[in-house]
Amino acid sequence: MLEFSLKGEAMTDEPQVKFWASNANKLDLILLSLQRIQEDLQMAKCQIKTEIHKVKDDQNYVNDSLLKLNRNFADINDRLHGLELSHNRQNSST
Repeated sequence: MLEFSLKGEAMTDEPQVKFWASNANKLDLILLSLQRIQEDLQMAKCQIKTEIHKVKDDQNYVNDSLLKLNRNFADINDRLHGLELSHNRQNSST
């Protein structure tokens, strides 16, 4: 549709078309950026899950090691207690 300005000059819809075309391009760029960000976040999420799994494995290893140490200390304590009892019996019989 051809319109006229207040000065009587012919006006076209060309600036509006350029405006909408440039906005469409901007929207495409924004969507592309959002898709890339989403992919990056998905990859980061996978990496975080992998690291959490590794930390859990390491924590299980540390816990198992502490349990073994605790059992060893309990065994040593029992043996020392047994030695003290036998030593006290020997001393009391002499």
